[in-house]
Amino acid sequence: MRALLSCLLLLLMTSTAYAEVVNFSGGWARESIPGAANGAAYGTLTNTSKDTLTLKRVSSSVAKNVEIHTHVMDEGMMSMRQVKALQISPNEQVTFEPGSYHFMLFGLSSLLQSGQSFDLQLHFTNGETQQISIRVK
Repeated sequence: MRALLSCLLLLLMTSTAYAEVVNFSGGWARESIPGAANGAAYGTLTNTSKDTLTLKRVSSSVAKNVEIHTHVMDEGMMSMRQVKALQISPNEQVTFEPGSYHFMLFGLSSLLQSGQSFDLQLHFTNGETQQISIRVK
């Protein structure tokens, strides 16, 4: 009986440790064009915690590499730049959309097809990892 109670307590503590770090909504990606090796994903992240969070890395089984990118004006030309770490303040909302922040998917394992879904894993500097879902349109 004592062993059973210990296991239940451990399970409860584990589920608390893996609570969502951020709220993610509206996840989407465009369907790949034939021959495309790369893609992009979008959605909205909201930090619901009382701490500033730093998103340091993103991974996925559908791409060899995933990077956080943004668009910047450089000498009169718009260009994409990788964001090495994205800080999200408490209650801050960051929108990933065309022409702004986005998750860049490099080396797709297969073309993204309308109606399918895939996951991204968000890795934070505090050691937390959160899985989010992206729907292909």
